[in-house]
Formats: sequence, C-alpha cells, structure tokens
Amino acid sequence: MSRWAMFLLLVVGWQGAVAQEFGTQWICDPALDDTSQVWFRHTYVSRGRPVQAFVTVESTGFFDLFVNQRNVSTRVLIPCRRFFDDRPIAITYDISRFLQRDSNTIAVWYSPAWPHRNTRQLAVSYYGRLRNGTPFAFRAGEDWLCSKSNRWLTMAGGETIDGTRKCPKWNAADAPVVGWTNVAVVSLGDSTPTTVQGADEEAEKVYKIRQQQSFDVVGDSVYYDFGKPFRGWIRVTLRGAKAGERISIDGLTYICNGEIDEQACQKFTIAVHRRVLICGDSDFRREQIQKVEAIEIAPEQCRSYFR
Repeated sequence: MSRWAMFLLLVVGWQGAVAQEFGTQWICDPALDDTSQVWFRHTYVSRGRPVQAFVTVESTGFFDLFVNQRNVSTRVLIPCRRFFDDRPIAITYDISRFLQRDSNTIAVWYSPAWPHRNTRQLAVSYYGRLRNGTPFAFRAGEDWLCSKSNRWLTMAGGETIDGTRKCPKWNAADAPVVGWTNVAVVSLGDSTPTTVQGADEEAEKVYKIRQQQSFDVVGDSVYYDFGKPFRGWIRVTLRGAKAGERISIDGLTYICNGEIDEQACQKFTIAVHRRVLICGDSDFRREQIQKVEAIEIAPEQCRSYFR
C-alpha cells in the first residue's frame, strides 16, 4: 500500500466523526466553566511548506479558525446550529494558501453554544502532504495551549467584553505565554453522532451594515432607533472612555480600556434589535459615543427574505 493510501485511511479513521463520533479525542480548557470563551492554539513545525493541507474542526459550540493569524472561517456564528443545540458538528477547511515554509500556527476561538459546561469543546485535525509527496496528519492533544479570552457569555443570553484584557496577538506563534496552560484531553467512548457541514453550508454572513435613523437622549442614557427590527449585532465606536468604565449596549456589556478609540460588538451571540438602549456607570457620558451601527446577519440562503 502506498504512503498516500495509508494517509487517506488514517484521515478517514480520524474523521470517524463524519459518520459516528466514537473515540474522538476532545480537548478543553482544564478550568472548565459555563460561560467562558476560550482561545486555543498550537504551532506545527514543518520541513518546507506543505503543498496541500486541511484542518477539520469538530465542536459542540461556536468557533472561529485562524491559520498564521488569518481568519480562515470568514463567516460568522460557525457552525450553523439551533438554540440549545450542542451536538458535535464538524467542518473541514482547505488551508493550503495560508501556510508558511517553516512553521504554521493553528488557533481557534471557541464559545459554548449557550451557558453550560461541556468537556467536548474542540477536536482538531491537521493533515496534508509535503512537496515530496510525504503525507502528514496531527490531531490536537496535550501539547496544545489554551487561555480564557477576554469575552464570556451571560446567563441572560448576552456577552461581556473586558477591553482591558484584549490580546491582539493571541493567535500568533509568538503570543504571550503568561496566562496560558496546556489543554485537558478528553477521550470519550460514547457514540454521539456528528453532523458534518460544508465550510459555507447554511453559513451565517454579514450582509448589511447601517447606522441608526434617530436617537433620543434620556439623562445620560441614549436610545438609538434603527427604524425596523433586524437580526444581528450592534457595533458601537467610543472615544474618551475611562479604563474600567462599564457600558451596557442592549445585552452586551463592555468594559472600556481607555484607548482613544475603541469598539464594542458581539461575536458569538445574536439577537433581534430595533430600539437600542446604551447606558453606563457613573463615568459614562453620551458624548463618548461616536458611532452606532446595525450589523445585519442572515444565513446565506435566507438573505433575500431579509432585504
């Protein structure tokens, strides 16, 4: 049997999740809780740039996949799943064009599907072939690192962002190591079926960004009216906020970092908005709000119904 044929058999074996999730090696944050969004990463050293490579991510929540700091999963709210659905869903990405010669960093931003604990956070496979035809295949294990991100879910169905803890290079090979720890490896012997989705199948996508039609000032609070209901996110640009100041934006709580300009926007939660209340603690002033935008989101096949 050729090396390539053996490689294909290995990949099919690892992707038993395609039919049945028996024996999948899951990884999770060892300090598991109900609400944290978690950063995962690992750098693979290679002898030359692979000519072709794929990453399969299986998860019970939502995720974004990055390769060498580039967002491979360009859609949002991936994978497509219903409310209170944490069944394992797997998506495979062709990452060939994102690869480098000497090393490649694969990173995943994970969020629970809703506030609850599940040790099956991620199962990641990285496989392909080198220029000389040699196949390779790896799966995420105890050598992966993780860290709680600066975002978490709220029990009310929203999100909180701690802008004072942002880490722009969390998905880089030279990311800080302070606060990171090795993942916990979880091998489960159950036979929970896994759903396989294509990278663009039923994917949610941003299809329109617009500003509010009007606003009303009530004391130090502001109501922004977008004219008609929409499903998506609210993005707020702030200027002149104090570090540690807390601002509430229709289900999103943002803790300011005190930089000249900063933005607050949801990532793994979604809601229907129309008239949006923005308020804050004693340091909040409505003059800090520079821009308020509606980011409208819909599945690819549904966009025509939302126009």
